[in-house]
Amino acid sequence: MPLQDELIRLTRLVDDLHQLSLAEAKKLPMEPRPTNLPDLLQRIVDHVSPEADDKGIRISLHCEADLPRWKWTRIG
Repeated sequence: MPLQDELIRLTRLVDDLHQLSLAEAKKLPMEPRPTNLPDLLQRIVDHVSPEADDKGIRISLHCEADLPRWKWTRIG
């Protein structure tokens, strides 16, 4: 299965490069949609925290009470 795994990774890389080229050409289709900002921010913190911890960096998130919970974004 190693060859199949490599093929899957290569396919993902090609797709990522295609998405990047569309974004650079300002042709990446992105539709506005409601996004829960505190949840999105927490997912980002959760994603980068392990690497930050390895480097002795502590990342925390505190959302003010008046932060809009839902916001229309163009996150693809």
